[in-house]
Amino acid sequence: MILATPGVDVPAFQPGPLDAAAGWRDHRVELPFAVDEAAGRVLRLEFDAGHGPCPDLLVELDGRSGLFHPAVVREDRAEVYRHGPIAGSVVLEVPLPAEWLAPGEHLLALTTTLDAAAATGPVDVPADARGGRHREQFGHHFGSGITWRSLRLEPSDGTAGTAGPSARLRGTPLYPLAGGQLAELTVDVPAGASWPSAATVVIGGETRTIELGREGRDFGQVRVRFPVPELAEPAPATVAVDDGTAAAFTLQPQRKWTVHLIPHVHLDVGYTDVQGKVLELHSRNLDRALDVLDRDDAFAFSVDGSLVVGQYLATRSEKRAQRVLDALRSGRLSVNAFHSLFLSGVASLEEVYRAAYLAARLRDDYGVPVGYANLTDVPSYSAAVPSMLTALGIDAFVGIENHHRGGNADSDLQHLASPVQWEGVDGSRVLTHFSDTYSQLRFMAGDPQTVAGGAHALVRLLDRYERPDYLPHDLAVIGTHADNEDLADGDAAFAARWNAVYAWPRVAVSTMAGYLDAVRPLADRLPVWHGDGGSYWEDGVGTGAVVIAEHRRAQVALPTAEALAALVARADDTYRPHRAALDAAWDGVLYGSEHTWTWSHANAHPHGEQVGDQLDWKRHQVHTGFRTAVDETRRALSQLGELVTTAGPTVLAYNPLAWARDVEIEVEAPAGTLDGEVLADCNGLLRYRITVPDVPPFGYRTVPLGAARTLAPGEEDGSAAGGPAAAGDGGWAP
Repeated sequence: MILATPGVDVPAFQPGPLDAAAGWRDHRVELPFAVDEAAGRVLRLEFDAGHGPCPDLLVELDGRSGLFHPAVVREDRAEVYRHGPIAGSVVLEVPLPAEWLAPGEHLLALTTTLDAAAATGPVDVPADARGGRHREQFGHHFGSGITWRSLRLEPSDGTAGTAGPSARLRGTPLYPLAGGQLAELTVDVPAGASWPSAATVVIGGETRTIELGREGRDFGQVRVRFPVPELAEPAPATVAVDDGTAAAFTLQPQRKWTVHLIPHVHLDVGYTDVQGKVLELHSRNLDRALDVLDRDDAFAFSVDGSLVVGQYLATRSEKRAQRVLDALRSGRLSVNAFHSLFLSGVASLEEVYRAAYLAARLRDDYGVPVGYANLTDVPSYSAAVPSMLTALGIDAFVGIENHHRGGNADSDLQHLASPVQWEGVDGSRVLTHFSDTYSQLRFMAGDPQTVAGGAHALVRLLDRYERPDYLPHDLAVIGTHADNEDLADGDAAFAARWNAVYAWPRVAVSTMAGYLDAVRPLADRLPVWHGDGGSYWEDGVGTGAVVIAEHRRAQVALPTAEALAALVARADDTYRPHRAALDAAWDGVLYGSEHTWTWSHANAHPHGEQVGDQLDWKRHQVHTGFRTAVDETRRALSQLGELVTTAGPTVLAYNPLAWARDVEIEVEAPAGTLDGEVLADCNGLLRYRITVPDVPPFGYRTVPLGAARTLAPGEEDGSAAGGPAAAGDGGWAP
């Protein structure tokens, strides 16, 4: 029997009491239904816990009440809707006896709620241990609740009401400041069974009695987290509920974790707003970071792209600029070696290297440490990234993937293995942490964060890593903010509120560099990760097909211009490449592979002003870079022409590659001056396409106007190849 259709009879998303957008309160839905005959049945509830800590669920049937602590299961990342590293699915089955389901009308009520004591254990949680204001613009995105999939009443096997209470006992990674660690006892009370009064727990020979009485409860679960001495090794334990038979368990030691909370604002060059405002927002965030550093010795912040620091130095006073540089040198701020966040399947090799130029200048000119690179939001990276980073002298990488928009069934494997040694195509390895998303603190503990939400979240998170094959005692939680968000809206102060209650896991506000330093001593013992995840978002460049077409041309044209200018300068040291123009061109072309393309609301408002405006900004950057490449190539060809003596008007065909090849060119010339395919005729001015054979590597051949053959270097003045006018070493130099 279908009890309700999500989105029709019940809200598709039912918030819980840790959801600020829904008012920090319980939420109840009522479902009337009728049965024709008395029979045992199973209430089967299926839902996703995709936002924040999963609420507890109060199930009421005709006045009988049962509280459940849903067991969130995450077998893989196949369901990409679920946000964050603890999100998963729940199937809750509640057998109901026939005597509870007489023929006629019944009322089922489902309430999302929170048993705070069951989450935190017997610790002193300060009354003000909740974060600041809720960011209304995010709604339930960083909230807490359940997303319904199915609500059904199904036939049972007839055993409902015949079993008694049962118990489960396990250790947790929670170590209160008062000492010891918390164990967790969960007692299941089937519908129709007598409610238990107490459980007798024996751990390592020490006996304690746990009270189970709960007013108003008729079935469901009782969960108690209680202190036990720290376990250095597995400890035998038994649990007996009332006078029942004792069940045996083994409590496993739990490591003392350091959770590196990494404040971080994701850099989209555009997307949430026009690019000029976005770049200023990130500069303003550095102003805000300086202010927080002044008043909070524990604060740290990671800058998502060196572009942000470059913009700051260009737009702030010398005094402010020096303060940011000081903070970077001290390690309280850290900066990505990459300029911005690019699609590695779109960027050329030279673009990847160029993306690190700004950080290299920060290192060389100002002494800023640059020890890692990160790519945020992009859900996969080329397997060449480790090789390219090694060539750049960077030995660490943080892949902050968006796997609720670009994951697959296997995506969690890299998250659960991290940190790893990622091996590139040439065998180079870099220390790497793969994160399944950014804004991780909010996705796990809600926004604003509470200690109870943190207890829910961190226990579930650390359970996934408490494995014999996982070496570190340090784990990164990346992100307190969303895309292009004001730093003032985040809440790194959760660490202080948490650490005022628990000794372990200790939440340390850190930078990406700080986390990587913590796990680097294990580098030689970490698993080796090979390959990549394919190109997921690279097809997004089709949003600006005209722009990306010109970007592709620029990727070829700029190295051509650089190589030709350098070769001319090598031949005659009175020339030099226009370095400033070429560097500026590359800066513009970098935006062609940057991962954002237009306004975040473009689908809803396709004719909104920002849709075209943001795309035009990117088009301008790329076009200017391409235009510079064309201009500098023409400049260098003109310089080369000045160095080459010819017998008359001549076309120079240049080969920028390191091997000899035939070069196809298109030339406008008067009719009869060239032999080749005629593409167009404008009143006697023809556009020819001709193939110039066997052009030397990094060299040229000449095509005299009015002649049918091409000339090798040295033949331009009419001398035969190898004659007095030929280059002595067979090279291209005149």
